Amino acid sequence: MNWIIVLPLGWDVFSDPFELDNLNAGHVKAGRSITFHSFGKPDLEAPADSEHARSNIVVVEAQLEIASSALAVAIPVHLRYQPPSHSGSFGQVQLPMPQVYTRLSSNDPG
Repeated sequence: MNWIIVLPLGWDVFSDPFELDNLNAGHVKAGRSITFHSFGKPDLEAPADSEHARSNIVVVEAQLEIASSALAVAIPVHLRYQPPSHSGSFGQVQLPMPQVYTRLSSNDPG
């Protein structure tokens, strides 16, 4: 069974493509494979209110050999520096809900 997780990220947060590449090296285990992809080129140092801040999308592909296997995936995201608050309060940054898709092959039971 294959799972596809899509996480679109706005300008307030980003995922580091280099960090995702490092994660790809260690996510192949018996009976499962997890691959991280990053689309877009976020400027890793740009604050949220900069014209150089870019959004990116993280796509996770998980292949499980056993249909009943549980799947938990941690996607590393980083918060950009936010503009200063004139009221001295904290701001909120919303993370979107990931979109999750499944793809069954003809070999999958059920």
